[in-house]
Amino acid sequence: MRIPNLAIHLQTPQEREAFKVNKEDHLQPILATEVKKGLDGPNGVVSGWGEGEAKDSEDPTVWQRSQSPLLLSLIASKLDISPSDIHDFTLSLYDVQSSSFSGAYSEFLTSSRLDNLFGCFTTVESLLTHCRSGSSKDDGDISVVALFDHEEVGSSSTVGAGSTLINDCVKRISRALEGGEDREEARIRRR
Repeated sequence: MRIPNLAIHLQTPQEREAFKVNKEDHLQPILATEVKKGLDGPNGVVSGWGEGEAKDSEDPTVWQRSQSPLLLSLIASKLDISPSDIHDFTLSLYDVQSSSFSGAYSEFLTSSRLDNLFGCFTTVESLLTHCRSGSSKDDGDISVVALFDHEEVGSSSTVGAGSTLINDCVKRISRALEGGEDREEARIRRR
């Protein structure tokens, strides 16, 4: 399944403001094309399922008829049951594609969450390499890596980049270096 969308950082604030995402309508995953659906059965109905809404609201198949027959068939086949045995489900999607190289000379790395995961990994690896080499003993500065749970959407949350975390850390480090708090207290507060 795929949910096509434009990355938030490829839109201007005005474009984001103008387009309000309706999660029910705009985030529908694409499971198959209409062409395939039309080839699977008469009137595009898969596996003999009915079409349209049930007329009687007491009918137990009302819910099934409002679902994608193809999706119900896929779920049922994985569970080795009949699609009519499914009365409800919760569907959570996540990316399972492997990273790959692309480009004429395989010079591009293509992957989901590449900006986040790759940036976090290389930053932490660089800091670890610097510390393991022993050259950090000669540093006049304190090396710090700041990684946050949220990006643009939640930067002002308590764990986001707009939170007070960095400010609080700088104050604590400064106090510890100035002797304003003893080292044991600083160690306990870091936990």
